Formats: sequence, structure tokens, C-alpha cells
Amino acid sequence: MSTASQPRPMEAQYQAEFYRGFVHTAGRGGPISTEWSRTKDGRVDFYIPEKKWAIELLIDHFEVNEHISRFKDGGKYHPWLKEKMVKDWIIIDCATSLPTKEFSEPKLWHVVLANDYSKLQLYNHQQALMMSVHLR
Repeated sequence: MSTASQPRPMEAQYQAEFYRGFVHTAGRGGPISTEWSRTKDGRVDFYIPEKKWAIELLIDHFEVNEHISRFKDGGKYHPWLKEKMVKDWIIIDCATSLPTKEFSEPKLWHVVLANDYSKLQLYNHQQALMMSVHLR
């Protein structure tokens, strides 16, 4: 069976796993909001109110530039930055391979999972390996 025919988790599964990992790390009392928004126009996947951090998860490099533009001047999330409702943000692109091109946005990180999900590798926006973790 080729890797292309193997089932891939949907975004909600990645979100659930991120949330589980956050609670495991920060504890049950660690505040985190899912699908957070300050307006009717858009919402981020996660918001950590104590830090005012916004977190977006992407799957398989889908619309990377569009998601980056949401935080830039004129983007739907940019007013939250200007109003200091969001102090910092990150986009985490989850996939089984690196994208074919580099991106210039330093707030974009890539999580590359082995096809059997036994290994996770974390890369920065320039595709430099930052860490590798065995999951099983």
C-alpha cells in the first residue's frame, strides 16, 4: 500500500491531540480556549488567555500563505493584535512531509509525522530541524 492511500487524520483529530498535549503539560487548570474569536469574522484554533497567544493548526500545508495573511496588516486577525487581545501567534503545519518550498514567516512551524505516527519532527519556517521525538 502506498503512503498516499493511508488514512490521514482530519484537522479535528490534530486539534484534539494538541488540546490533550496542552492539558497534559499545563495541567487541567491551564486555561485554553478552542475556536476562539473576538469578532464574527474568523476564529483561531486555540487561544491561551493568560499569555494572549493565538495558535492555528494546518493540515498538509493547506493554504499556508492565506493563514499567514490573516495575522498581517489587513488580515482578519490583525485587529486583535492592534487591540492587544493577541500578543503573539504561531501557525503549526502538521503533515507527513515538509512542504516543497520554504516560507519567510518565522511564526510558521512544521510538524512532520512519520507515516505510522511513531515519530514527530519539528522544523522551523526555513525547514531546519529543531527537534525529533519518538512517539511509541
